[in-house]
Amino acid sequence: MARVITLCLLLHLQGGSACSQKSDDSELPVDASLTVEGYLRLMGNEPFVRTAIITDDDERYYLQADQEVIDTMWNARSRLKITGRRLEDPEHELPGRYIEVRSWEPATNP
Repeated sequence: MARVITLCLLLHLQGGSACSQKSDDSELPVDASLTVEGYLRLMGNEPFVRTAIITDDDERYYLQADQEVIDTMWNARSRLKITGRRLEDPEHELPGRYIEVRSWEPATNP
């Protein structure tokens, strides 16, 4: 593990991005408004599954919302456009990007 961290640190110092996550929103402050489009997927292993939206660029955002809202989004069975606020990784959750759902709607396909 220490070797991987050291390698990532060295690559980062040399300007490499082999260990960094691809993200256009990494510069956004926490609580910033964010809109993403994609399809819902279940992520993780039972009993710790989470609903995420996966974008066309294969970016993953875990959803923070009431279960009723998530169930309604699943029932839409279409590509979704979700607007919300960017969250820090909640404690004891999967590492990744999180979005608190404020609104959503079916998106038109590109």
